[in-house]
Amino acid sequence: GANPEHLNPEPRLGMRVEDRSDKKGVTVKKVTAGSAADAAGFKAGDVLSAIDGDQVSSVDDVLQALQSHQGDDTLKATVDRDGKKKTLEVEMPGRHQSADL
Repeated sequence: GANPEHLNPEPRLGMRVEDRSDKKGVTVKKVTAGSAADAAGFKAGDVLSAIDGDQVSSVDDVLQALQSHQGDDTLKATVDRDGKKKTLEVEMPGRHQSADL
């Protein structure tokens, strides 16, 4: 079967997200210190509800949205935190973090 680790956006943005039963976005479970998600201001417990204005209701939606923005420098993420909507600007990490050329 598929390795579930490959289905999680954690390695790219540095956060783990989980489906919600109400389908109103996905819950941020964990944010890796020093990651793109951390720099953007994500916090565990945030509910990620939209990416660049497109509603997301599942982890699959989030993965599709991230794939469609692969070449972009930044994307805007809408999160609900303590009942307030916030827009976080996420710098998309490049494939190569560093290289000696």
